[in-house]
Amino acid sequence: MSVKGLADYDQYGNKEDEINWPFKCEFRPNDPCNSPDEWSDSYLNQLTTGCIPVGYTLFEMWCQEGPEADGYEMEQLGNINTSSDIVTSMYGDTKLFFRHVRFEEDIEARPHWKDHVQMFTRNTFVDNLPLPYDAPASCPFDYLFGLM
Repeated sequence: MSVKGLADYDQYGNKEDEINWPFKCEFRPNDPCNSPDEWSDSYLNQLTTGCIPVGYTLFEMWCQEGPEADGYEMEQLGNINTSSDIVTSMYGDTKLFFRHVRFEEDIEARPHWKDHVQMFTRNTFVDNLPLPYDAPASCPFDYLFGLM
């Protein structure tokens, strides 16, 4: 997945004219709550009752400027910290959306990276995009078509 989109805007939301982005990033989590491996409603309650303190480092952000074969190593760029108490919200549950960008966009902008990544051929799912607005008669996910 591309990390190019992380560099499109500065920390104040201003669009960058000339972006520079890393080859890859790792978000290394910290877990003050001893989170379970499986989701449960009690876990959500645990998150919103103070087990994550204000100012806590949720993730360390490590990035690599270029491919290892070109001599680049992972470096810590910063942290993602909480700045307030954790709360639930209808906006976050229903409106917040993160667009995943295909790595092919990075390769288009930096073709010299292509030799350092594993490329996959497009499958039949991608070849059939965009998806139809009407669900097939036997589709078990037909309710999703009403959301488009």
